[in-house]
This record gives sequence, C-alpha cells and structure tokens, in this order.
Amino acid sequence: MSKLVQHCYTPPSEIENVARFFAVSRQALLNGVQLPGTNKILRPYQLEAIFKAVQKVSAHHGSESSDGALICDETGLGKSYVILGVQTMTRLAYLVLQHRSQNPSSHNSDKVIDLETTDQPCPSGEYFGIECSCVPGSLSAAFARTLNGGATIMLSPPHLVGESCGKSAQYFANNISGEDVLCETVVYGKAGALWLCEANSETGYVEREAIDVHNIKAIMPGNMSFSSSPRTRRYDWESLDELTKACGCQPVVNSPVPRLSGNCARTLIIMSTAAFTRRSFGTTFSTTVVAGDTEVRLLRSCWASLVFADESHLIVERESLFWMGMRQLQSINRRYPRKASFCFTTATPYLKSPKSISGPLSVLRSKQEGMLDNLERRFRQAIRSNQPDTQNLIDEIAKFSLGIMIARKTGSIVFGMPIEVGISDVPIRDVRVDIPPELDTTLQPVLDQLRQKSGNQCNRAVYFYYAATMMPAIATAAAKMPDPSRYEILAAEVQEAWERGLSDPMRRFITHCSRDNWFCRLYEILTQAKVTRRHILIACGTPGLAAHVAICLKHEASVKDYYQVHYISSNSAGGALRRSETIATIAAEARQSKQPHVIVGTAELFGTGIDNLVFCNYLIVIGDIEGRSSMKQVIGRVNRGHQTLPVLVYHLQSSHTIHTRVREKRKITAEILFKTRDPCL
Repeated sequence: MSKLVQHCYTPPSEIENVARFFAVSRQALLNGVQLPGTNKILRPYQLEAIFKAVQKVSAHHGSESSDGALICDETGLGKSYVILGVQTMTRLAYLVLQHRSQNPSSHNSDKVIDLETTDQPCPSGEYFGIECSCVPGSLSAAFARTLNGGATIMLSPPHLVGESCGKSAQYFANNISGEDVLCETVVYGKAGALWLCEANSETGYVEREAIDVHNIKAIMPGNMSFSSSPRTRRYDWESLDELTKACGCQPVVNSPVPRLSGNCARTLIIMSTAAFTRRSFGTTFSTTVVAGDTEVRLLRSCWASLVFADESHLIVERESLFWMGMRQLQSINRRYPRKASFCFTTATPYLKSPKSISGPLSVLRSKQEGMLDNLERRFRQAIRSNQPDTQNLIDEIAKFSLGIMIARKTGSIVFGMPIEVGISDVPIRDVRVDIPPELDTTLQPVLDQLRQKSGNQCNRAVYFYYAATMMPAIATAAAKMPDPSRYEILAAEVQEAWERGLSDPMRRFITHCSRDNWFCRLYEILTQAKVTRRHILIACGTPGLAAHVAICLKHEASVKDYYQVHYISSNSAGGALRRSETIATIAAEARQSKQPHVIVGTAELFGTGIDNLVFCNYLIVIGDIEGRSSMKQVIGRVNRGHQTLPVLVYHLQSSHTIHTRVREKRKITAEILFKTRDPCL
C-alpha cells in the first residue's frame, strides 16, 4: 500500500487524458460536466477523482499487484458524488459496449472513424459521456473488461444509509429511459448482519432482505439488464469452481454486458461515508476487544462473501484506511490470497503536498513498522516504570522526525502530522513525517518537557508544543483527547467541554492561544456587531480550530451573555443532511429572535449543500482555507441574490512568525497546484 493517487493535483498532461475519458474537450472539462442520467454537474477535481478510480481498477486486470490508491479531497467538496460518479461511469461503460455490439458499423471496428483528424474519435462516446470502447487503448473498455459484467455494491453503516440512498436518489435522474444503475446498497451493523436496501426518492430507502455475513458466499444482481430495477439474489457456492461455472462464461438473459470467455465477473465494492468508524462498530459488535479487530472480522466476512472470483475492487470513503490499519488489510490479503484493488477517498486534510505522496504510507513497510512498534512499546514501558531510558527513546523517536504528543488521559504516544503536509487537527497513528528544517526549533520545547516529566506525570503535564505553536486547535483537541484514535473527539469531547465547562488544561491552552492577535480581532468584530444586532457565521480552516473557537466563545463572558453560540460539528451523526436540517432550524429561530446568533463550523462544512445561511450578515473566516473553491463556496452561501443586507467578510490569520513562514511556503505550492484546477474557482 505504498502507492497513492491524489486526484486534486493531476499534471497538465494528464488533464487531456481525463477529458478524453469523459468524451469532452479540455475547456468543457474545466467548466464541469453533467454525466448522462444525472442531475448534478461535477467539478474538474471530482472528474479527475473518478478517472483515477477507474484507472486504478482497470490497471489491476490480470495483475498480481495488490497496491492500493488513496484519492484525497477536502471536506465538503463532493467525495460522495465522486462515488456516485464511479457508479455512473460503470453504467456508461456497459451501455457503450452494448451500443457497440448492436451497431458495429458506427464504430471503429469497421474503419469508419478517422482517428487522426477527429477531435472526438467516436461520436458514440460523446453521446454516452464516456470514451468509446472502440478507440484503441480505451480506458472504458479496460474498465468494463476488468469488471466483466460484475455487480456494483455499496456498503453503508446503518446511521448513514438514509443519507447515502438519499444522495443517490437525488443524483441520478428519474428520466433515464428505465436504465437504472446496477448498484445495491448493503447496510451493515444491524445485529451482525448485512441488509439489502434500495434507494427510493420518496422514502429515502427500503430494506428488503437480511443476510448473515457468515453464511453468504456472494451477492450478485439476479437480472443484469438495465431495463429494470436491479434485484439481488444470494447464491451459496461450495467452491470457487462452482462460482466460476455459474458466473464466468454463462450467458445472462437480457444482459447488455459482454462477458469475456473464461473470465469471471468482478464485484465493485463501494463503502459509504465513514464506513469504518469506531462509532459504527464499537457499539454494535461487542464480540471483540477493540473496534479495529471488529472491523477486520466484518471485513473478512465481506471479503469472503462479496468476492466473485480471483479479484474484487473496493472503494472506501474517508478515514477508513487508517482506522482499520494497513497491517490488517495485508493480513486479509494473506488469509484470502486473491488479487485486490483498493481505492480510498478521505476527507482528512493531511495529504496536501505532493511530497507526501510517498511518505505517509512508507512507514507501513514491515521494517519501519516494526521499529515504530518497538519504539512505542518501549516508550510506554518507560513511562510506567519511570526508567531512565526515556531520554534515549526520545532521541530515537526524534531521529524518525516524528511529531510527539502525549494524550492527557491515556499517556499513549501518538505520531502527529507535520506542517509540511498541511496542518492536521487529527493525530494519525503510524505515519512517517519529515519535519522541515526551519521548523525543528518548535520540537525542542516538546523534548525538554519530555525529559523533565518522564515519570508517571508525563500523561498530565506534557503537551504537544509543536502543535500548539503551529495551530492552537490541535493543542485544544489534544488536551481533551481520551483516545488518540478517536476522530469523534471534535464532536463528543468538545460537546462535553461545552456542557460541563472548561478543564484546567484546556483553559490554559485557550489562555495561551488567545494571545494571538487573530483572537483579539475576533472579539473586536463581535463587539462591533452588537450595535447592529447582526447574525454571524464563523468559518474555520479545520475542525479543531472550529471547536477551539466555539469553546472560547461559549465561555467568554462578553460573548455568551449577548450572543447565542451554535457549534456545528463536521463529524455529527447523520452527515450533511442532518447538518442542513440543524442550520435550517437555527435560521428559522434567528429570524424570529432579537438576540444575535453565532454559528461556528468549518469552511468546507458551510460550503456544500447548505442553503440557509443568508440570514447571516457577518462572515468571519479564521485560518488558512485549503482551496479557493472552498472560500468561494462559503462566501456564496451568505451572499446570494435574496440577501437583503450587505455581507461583511473578514479573514483572520495568525501573526505568529512560524505561521507566516508556513503560509509563504504553502502559497508557492498552491500556485503550482492550482494551475491544474478550475480557473473559474
């Protein structure tokens, strides 16, 4: 799992390949494309992600490699629609094959197309919105050949199935001549079973059948025709030979999908948003000690069950990759020796620099992985027994160029992300980082504190000064973090601090971080807004920064006594639909209330799918927003045609010298990266 694909930064030469795959011109690609049979225009970076996913799956046809791909994007910029786009392109790849088999004279097989003088090699591709399979070297042909008529199955946790099916029903058009997309939604997490669901535009989704994950052998559509709604049947094969005989070269009634002789159909498995979070598994499956093992157990069941033959393709959205752990995926590969292609998308903003492409997962190689495990084990033992070896361990860890953070409640070591790959407010385990030389001095306070507090008080007195210097929100989250691997800290723990009041460590962090002039400026703006009684929207660069600002405002006397503060978590249950409903409720209350309201969240959170923010007349952006598109989106949500009052926009940034230095460095990188992005953004 050492090769990553990061779709936001496709080189200019690759843009032409992306445009060719979608059968459009380069300029049309940059303007956005609405795929046939859908209701939404996809932006260039989403189209690039779809192209990379299809390219990665197609590249594993007949290959022994099991390397995976990570497709990264910022929060709120449409990863869910990337997943739906992959489903769409699967359908279009099959349809263009059907058209080619029924109308061979219109395709390149009869030499009627002049490939050298025509911008679009085959008109059929333009009609179907995908590169025609008759074109030599066609990616759509390779994609269809790899799947070979296999089903597309989406796995979704129970608390997100409504959102997943709802987005699917909204995205796909109702007037596509009955040609439904071959995709089943399979819900896991209900009493240890899988549930089949189908999207319904009126009710969201309908549950059809419960399947025991330990009993099923494969799931496949009973009718491969696009002219009717997909129906899924369960088959229990005793051996791979029986499965091959049943699915491999047997013709399927009314199937427009050509099958290659001797090859089996492969399943395209898609895991919905936040599929493998501890919240999903920790409460439902109690048969194992830790949630990570539970995830592996369920995935192993699905791995044995949802595989048609020797190869499957798995697309997982968001942070599932790291919560499960690459070692666990590798153990699955060893237990089930089948070739597999993994394609992941993530919302975590730690892969922002091209330099990080080969770095984050290199630590997962066996040698480095063992060294890190050994270091962490020795460090834990040293803390418990107050051994003098702690200083030597610190030196060894420093040689790894790893940021160090000691969680206050658990005393466990966490490897944090450096500024080089984007300031992340979520500590990630087992990630190798390279601290920039000019920032080495920020690690010295950490090392000094570790040397002074190497005893049992280490987990209470040592804080991540590196993070505190670079981004106050990281330290705020770290001070309250009960479990280093819980991403829900920014939802659950912040809510706890919100309700119970600040603890001493968090209060000290807020006092320390509030000295920066951006926070003083924030209070000035809030004081100014009191006079006009205007509602305020605060959009922060990261979830941690949003949590930090929300807590500070909630406990600042001059603010809490006058404003009603609302904190919108980016990790709240229910996803975007639930957050949209929450903001709609706040908007209705604010319009009838004489008390000003303040909404705090991330810029990406307010940039997508939220249409009820025009009641806010002050927009305060805090921190560095990743991407001009995010900034444009969040401004557009409050500054619309039916906005009756002018919107005042403020952008607050830290004046810390290191922050300034980092911004200058990232600005140079951004100028390079945005050359491949939509120029209209």
